[in-house]
Parts: sequence; structure tokens; C-alpha cells
Amino acid sequence: MAKLIRFLFFAFLTGVTIFSVFKYLAAVKERYDLLESIKSIRQQVALLEAEKKDLQQGLDKERTLKNQALRDNSSLKESLRLGEEKLARMAQELSEAQRNLEELSSQISIVTAENTALKEDFAQLNLRLEEESRQKEELAAKLNSISELKKAIRELKRRMRTAKAAHQGLRSVASKKPSYEAEEKVIEGNYGYIIRDGKPTSSTKVRIEVLTLP
Repeated sequence: MAKLIRFLFFAFLTGVTIFSVFKYLAAVKERYDLLESIKSIRQQVALLEAEKKDLQQGLDKERTLKNQALRDNSSLKESLRLGEEKLARMAQELSEAQRNLEELSSQISIVTAENTALKEDFAQLNLRLEEESRQKEELAAKLNSISELKKAIRELKRRMRTAKAAHQGLRSVASKKPSYEAEEKVIEGNYGYIIRDGKPTSSTKVRIEVLTLP
């Protein structure tokens, strides 16, 4: 009976030991599996951290790009606003330039009409000046002709007086020294006449020529 009890106790201890060994092995295996799981989880966590870091860097980069885009957009909006203001000023200046051009064209038309009228007046004035110049030249020619005619008449009168004085001298000499030749000269003379029977008795020739001024 004591042997049986010892056998049962030994069997119980053996069973407990075997159970404990299996339990320990199971716990070791579980611990190993747990460690492997923890290692795998850590690796996944590391990967997730790396992905998170990459995502954070990408997000930072996107934020930087977004901020840059916002700044660029703001700068573009400002440039657009300035461009619109400049375009409005240019449109206003263009409108003023067109208005000034229209006024200038109107003034040019008026000046052109005035210039045409002045040209016509100038042409008429030239015609009047030419006519007055022609009349002046004709008057000067007439006055010159009259002056020349007066000079010729004075010269004719002077020569006639000279011829008359010469004939009177001849008559005086003939009366002091009578001769046949003197009597013939008296007979054939002018008998005190400058023109007798429509013919000049003086042999002196007088040429009257009236010249006009150039």
C-alpha cells in the first residue's frame, strides 16, 4: 500500500513535472512568439515611423510649396491689380490722346483752310504786284520817253539856235564883202527861213531817238 502511494505520488510529481515542462515550453514558445511579434511590430513601427517621417517631410514640402504658391498667388494678384490699374491709366491716356488727336486734326483742317486762303490771297497779291509792277514799268517807260523827248526837243532847239546864229553870221559877212559866190549863197540860201516850201533850209541833220528804260 505504501508502494502504491509512493508510486502515485511519484506519478503525480512526474505528471506535474511533465505538465510544468510543457507549460514552460509553451510559455517559452509563447514568449518567443511574443518577442517575434514585438520585433515584427517594432519593425512595422519603424517602417511606419519612416513612412510618417517621409509623409511629414512631404507634408512640410507641400506646405512650403503651398505657402510659396500663396505668396506667388498674392504677388500675381498684386501684379494683376497693378497691371489692371496701369491698363486703366493707359486706356484713359489713349482716350485723351484720341481726343487730342481729334482736336489736332480739327486744328490742322482749320490751319489748312487758312493756309489755302492765304495762298489764294498771296496769289492774288502777287498778281496785283505784277500788275502794279507792269503799270509802274509802263509809267516809267512813258516818263522816260517823255524825258528823252524833252531832251531831244531841247537839243533840237539848241541846234536850231546854233544854225540860226551861223546863218546870221554868214549874212553879216556877205553884206560886208559882196561877191558872186556870196550873192549866189544868199540867193540859194534860206533867206532867213528855217523851213521854206515844206523843206528844211538848213543842212544840219538832227536825229531824234526816244529810248525806253530797260
